Amino acid sequence: MEKNIPIKYESKFKNLVNFSTNLNIPIHRWFEVKEGYSQKLILELVKETTPQPRLIFDPFAGGGTTLLAAKEMGINSFGFEVNPFLAFCSKVKLTNYSWRDVEKLRNLINTIKSLKGKPSIEPPKLSISARLFKNNLQKILLLKEFIFNLDEEKKVKDLLLLAFLSILEECSIAIKSGNGLKYPKNKKQKDPILAMIEKLRIIEDDLAKIQKNENFLRADAMIFNRDVRDITNLTKHIGEFKLKDLVKDREVNIKNFQNEVDLIIFSPPYLNCFDYTEVYKMELWFGDFVKSYDDIKKLRELTLISHLNQSLNSPINFENIYIDFFVEKISEKEIWNKKIPLMIKGYFRDMSNVLQGLYELLTLNGKCVIVVGNSAYAGIVIPTDLLLARIGRELGFSDIQIRVARKLPTSPQQLKKVNRKELLRESLIIMKRE
Repeated sequence: MEKNIPIKYESKFKNLVNFSTNLNIPIHRWFEVKEGYSQKLILELVKETTPQPRLIFDPFAGGGTTLLAAKEMGINSFGFEVNPFLAFCSKVKLTNYSWRDVEKLRNLINTIKSLKGKPSIEPPKLSISARLFKNNLQKILLLKEFIFNLDEEKKVKDLLLLAFLSILEECSIAIKSGNGLKYPKNKKQKDPILAMIEKLRIIEDDLAKIQKNENFLRADAMIFNRDVRDITNLTKHIGEFKLKDLVKDREVNIKNFQNEVDLIIFSPPYLNCFDYTEVYKMELWFGDFVKSYDDIKKLRELTLISHLNQSLNSPINFENIYIDFFVEKISEKEIWNKKIPLMIKGYFRDMSNVLQGLYELLTLNGKCVIVVGNSAYAGIVIPTDLLLARIGRELGFSDIQIRVARKLPTSPQQLKKVNRKELLRESLIIMKRE
């Protein structure tokens, strides 16, 4: 399967395929997306692209790292994100703010300091709300009520809402870990009012800094809360929008996205059973992005097949000899959930559809970069990077290479069961449309 696909280990990417390096970078640090990658990764990839890209697309935008880095370089960009909270997070980060907005934020900080009393709103219908926040719940609801009732310009209210959602984890008894929330013993909860003020001061400081970045203020960036699997019907859903071409000083009127994108950079959900409606349930519920468990169910069905909380009862119509080989091998083993083979097949079917749509968006010689990690089930490693590279080749991509960033950590017990340990890795797949 590796035949004619060059694989190269590149240590420079080792620390760039996780979000932690963003935690001290203005705006990026407003909300930690643990599954994200570093802003520096985007800078490196753009540096390698000649000429500099005119338009960048991220079909799994998450917290907006790709689009934010592009905007900071003065490059126009747009992205899709199916999770409404993460799409909101990206939108707030990508908005241009004025000195007047900074002043309004400063005044609101002083108001929040004196917030007291009992909230009149009820907690969301999330069953663990009281358990999550314990004695902090009333202050959490007081902050939420204040923000939602605020008579202020929408972009300023949105800043406050993102700040509020970004403090929920540290004010709770839970932490995000793997496929959801965990409850470590003796976790200290921050006071919500103090945490909110601290976060707003960080945002205020970052907004003051960004006023000096002319590239950021000039470049266009747009985020769409859409399911990327329907990318072939892209224009039908979002209509037209205009992006100013900073390189050629002309306006690009995007009616048909075909052949308009120079660089696509993204990290899809890994094939690891992580359900991000679980990981981000605090933010989804307390931000009113979902209001019922039926809303959660609908959102799960809109996500790329990569976990077992989706409807996986019907046969997956997708044939590929390489995928089928791994599905059959794993089906023969004792596995902890019998739907795993169906999930694997669904994942690659969905990713094949996405890659087909991405191919049509790229300009000639346009580049597609996928950051992905391999997975293992029943001791069998699924080489997701190689399989996606093969699918890309079948769809017409060329000049395909895999650049390995790092080995994936795993427990010693799990490692003993794995058949090909060297394949447990996180990689960049780089492909071109020629």
